[in-house]
Amino acid sequence: MNRVVNFLNTIPKQISTLVSKVKTLKAPALREVKIPRIPKKIKIAVIVIIVLGVLIKTLPSLIRPPRRETDSSEQVKEEGEEVLDTEPIVFSWETYTNQALNFQVSVPNGWEIKSYEPKDRALGKKILAFGPKKLPDNFVLAESYYAITVTPVANKQEFAKYKGVIDNIGKGTTSQRYLAGVRGADTGSFITVEHKGYIYELILRYTRNADGTFSYTETSQRVIDSFRFIDEQNAPNQVVSDIRVDNGNIITIDQKGKATIVVNKNAYVSEGIKDFSEVKVSPDSSLMCFIGTSVAGSTFIYYSPLDGKNPYRVAGGKNCVWSHNSHKIAFTNAVTDLSPIDIFAFNTETKETKNLTRNTGGKYIRFYEIPEWSQDDSFVLSNFTAFDPTGTEPSFIGGSVIDIATGEVTDK
Repeated sequence: MNRVVNFLNTIPKQISTLVSKVKTLKAPALREVKIPRIPKKIKIAVIVIIVLGVLIKTLPSLIRPPRRETDSSEQVKEEGEEVLDTEPIVFSWETYTNQALNFQVSVPNGWEIKSYEPKDRALGKKILAFGPKKLPDNFVLAESYYAITVTPVANKQEFAKYKGVIDNIGKGTTSQRYLAGVRGADTGSFITVEHKGYIYELILRYTRNADGTFSYTETSQRVIDSFRFIDEQNAPNQVVSDIRVDNGNIITIDQKGKATIVVNKNAYVSEGIKDFSEVKVSPDSSLMCFIGTSVAGSTFIYYSPLDGKNPYRVAGGKNCVWSHNSHKIAFTNAVTDLSPIDIFAFNTETKETKNLTRNTGGKYIRFYEIPEWSQDDSFVLSNFTAFDPTGTEPSFIGGSVIDIATGEVTDK
């Protein structure tokens, strides 16, 4: 033990002696080394080899077409990959009425709507397209999310082509479908019907099932269910031909074709209204309901006699629908955020407005669509989309039947 201690005590002294010896050593002089000069040809060859290596590494990515960026309304199918429908969830809908083309349809609120005409106007074909993203200036079928084409019988060539689709119902993949009570052809991606000298074609989105068949997307089915010819009795109030919107004003047209302004948009500037977008006449043809749009984009419902005198501002809202007895107007409130879209009923005799769906939905927020009256005006019916604001439960769609007398709301 003593030997170990004595050895450890000598270590510091040995280290000191070693350091002093190192300091006295002289480093040998370094000999100058000359680096040989590389020939110019060898330099060029090395550079060429490096460049070729970089090109070989990056060439596949330069030749391969770039992967398309997709949004919620478009999918790109990779090899061996199944395409799933991921169209955006629609929380609220609005009514689109095209009096000139004689149809009415529900369109998701906020989607762009654009009308097109072919370059050869003699054909007479009209196209309406709508989708969740900006539509092209010129109609391209592949870029349109949804479209409705209308072809007159005068266009013999186009009419015969679409009429041929209808004539092939039951043959191959063409099945029968009734659109607003009119028989037509359903091919799984579009529906074609003939109505009063015109061919109407609804171009829709669909998904392919595992067995190879097709199914319409949820939004497409809503478009199908809401489509109406406005001269049919089952449309939610027809738009009569002699009262219409022109340049933001409500006008009447007499038998000689003379137009008279009955509701001038300039008279409503003090109320914040910039123009009017829609007018519907009551079933007894004594009153009209018209919708004004403010500078801020809000919509307001008015009603008045057909001469436009003594107008009454009902409320902020849209989708005004007359009851069959012409005494009530059903409408939905217009909102810009995730507030509920409810159904209201306004009584033209008592001037009373009642929210019919205020207490429905529970923890869900409901977005009701175009209301419809039962034939005896005792019920109001409407579809809705239910959304859980907490995000814990999935959204779902449904429908309600509202008893006007009791206020009871029954989901169907």
